[in-house]
Amino acid sequence: MTGPERRRFIRYETRTTIELTVRGQRHRCETEDLGAGGCRLTLPFELTKGEPVEVRLSAAGTAVVADGRAVVAWVTHGTPCRIGLCFSDAMAEQVIPLMQSLLGAVQVECEPA
Repeated sequence: MTGPERRRFIRYETRTTIELTVRGQRHRCETEDLGAGGCRLTLPFELTKGEPVEVRLSAAGTAVVADGRAVVAWVTHGTPCRIGLCFSDAMAEQVIPLMQSLLGAVQVECEPA
């Protein structure tokens, strides 16, 4: 992404399991980065900007799970396809404890400087 930062939450480079349900199909992959407001990941197929998806995030070695909805915020075309997801507000609330279990005592709610 170019231009000024528009994210409400800081993103952290971290890999965790993510399951996407898109058009009725479930796909399992890993995040490249994660923040309370969304994440970036790589897929072997393309999605469309604005497309709704169901999301399930989990942290290995913990019982912490976040389930909810997101929309595709941006897409890089080609194979593999990189996408950015924007989580719903309800999903963002669930992601904060998951991030704290992944990253320790990080204040994940702060805005970028």
